[in-house]
Amino acid sequence: MIVEYKETDYEETIFGIRAELIVGTVYLTTSTLCLVPLLLILKLFTTEKDMRSNVSYTIMFHIGISDVIQLSAHIASAVFVFWQSTFHPLVDKVPS
Repeated sequence: MIVEYKETDYEETIFGIRAELIVGTVYLTTSTLCLVPLLLILKLFTTEKDMRSNVSYTIMFHIGISDVIQLSAHIASAVFVFWQSTFHPLVDKVPS
């Protein structure tokens, strides 16, 4: 006996809003709220002469650059969550 299961289009909602919209909005909002002040601080590190010459500020600048790269990846993941797609099969192959 073969049993056929109907495909259901199950969509998870929270208070009537699709869950991926909430998660994507949280990702995008938190990443943007962290990215804007970080970019201002990095600009400050590069424009102030006494900060540029100090080794500790140079190290903080490099750590900030890695933070910018990570926040950019979070913004990209927010876009992927919004559209529930990676837009291309090769994106799935990129190691995380």
